Amino acid sequence: MDEGVRRAAGRQGAALFLAAGIITLLEIPLKTGSGGLPVAPALTGLIAVVGGVVTWLLPWHRWSGRALLVPATGALVLIWSGNAFGDPDPYTYSIYFVVLFAWLGLSQPRGTALLVAVPAAVAYVTPLFSSRLHDPSAWPTVFVAVPVCVLVSETISRAVARLGASRDLDARRVGDLEAIVGAAALLQAESDPNELGPMLARVATSILHGQEAVVLLEDGHGGRLTAGTHAGDNSTVTLPPLDAVDEALREGHPVHHADTLVVPLRGASGVLGAVAVRFAPGTVLDSFSFHAAQLFGSQAGLALEQQRAIEQLTVEALEDPLTRVGNRRRGAALLKALEPNDAVVLIDLDQFKLVNDTAGHAAGDRVLVMLGDYLREAARDADAIARYGGEEFLLVLRAAGDSAAGAINRLLDGWRDLRPLTTFSAGVAVHRAGRSPAATLGRADAALYRAKRSGRDRVCQDAAEETV
Repeated sequence: MDEGVRRAAGRQGAALFLAAGIITLLEIPLKTGSGGLPVAPALTGLIAVVGGVVTWLLPWHRWSGRALLVPATGALVLIWSGNAFGDPDPYTYSIYFVVLFAWLGLSQPRGTALLVAVPAAVAYVTPLFSSRLHDPSAWPTVFVAVPVCVLVSETISRAVARLGASRDLDARRVGDLEAIVGAAALLQAESDPNELGPMLARVATSILHGQEAVVLLEDGHGGRLTAGTHAGDNSTVTLPPLDAVDEALREGHPVHHADTLVVPLRGASGVLGAVAVRFAPGTVLDSFSFHAAQLFGSQAGLALEQQRAIEQLTVEALEDPLTRVGNRRRGAALLKALEPNDAVVLIDLDQFKLVNDTAGHAAGDRVLVMLGDYLREAARDADAIARYGGEEFLLVLRAAGDSAAGAINRLLDGWRDLRPLTTFSAGVAVHRAGRSPAATLGRADAALYRAKRSGRDRVCQDAAEETV
């Protein structure tokens, strides 16, 4: 029971005290006869009113819910005293038992009424021992009044418990929806494609209240690759059933199989993959869980699609559209990232203008594409190649050092074996500590110029290095 509920229950009890006291006081004129003012009912009513005011002012929110049994005990005492010393009619105060037990049902957990039933029965029958109130016909009523009070209290308590559980469930659902919205922003903000899959698995496990999760993405060739996992408290992750994954991807909606929920990741262009969340055995998933999972899958799919679009734009911004190697912007980035002992290579097709003039520009484009493909396949790092000018290509050989010239010579031999329309010349310079990237590029350019001037179809090193 939280603070707000305890405060409300305390004030409900105070209101009942006040109502009982006021009703008792209002009944006094009706009961006043030749015998004078009935002192006991008047005193009982005043005590109830004062008790109601005090109960209203007490800080119930600071105490446990069981502290509310204190005013309940006081109420029993007042009922007993009013019945024992006040009204000669033993049935007058029976209605107050019902009111008391109703309040117990509102403020206490189920089963409390059963605990209070015995003292309530004692308070009910004790006045009947008085010779003034002795009435044999009143004794059997305890077997009706007290069970009815307990039944009313337990019924109310059960209803309050259900309402509380429903409120908690609604609060959790609101929290889940807020978490999905927050997760969508978090996923969209993730810029590292290698981190998106593991993050997606972690978020899915948290939001859907699972134990572990696996993210599977379409690889573009009819297969699926594992993009991320979250093992929770386990050391390994159990892969989801393939038939459940197939169904989720095919139908586009979450599929529940045993203790695993497979949620498709749907973007604007279609289903991109799925996240499979495994739950604790016996977990029951309601319709809200399925809808929340579907909403999460849509948000995650859009985030995944957005990142792929950004990746594609990034690739297009750094890729030469004709040769599909890096463009000049990519080349500038390669030079900026030079480390000592990296080799810078400039390759230029020999007499390329003659190819265009004699065979046509389409043939010239085919030679450029052919050289781009050849360099990309032959080089160790395809990301270190860029088309730096019209027919000029830049290569950066990481940590190649003095072996760079030999490697480029072998590259030239392989190009000749393809019997292209034209050969190429190359200049090689090794980047040294303390030298700027621009200076190293200038040395490679000077070596290329020497290769052209000395007959083309050859590789020359920086003049400061040994000529090959």
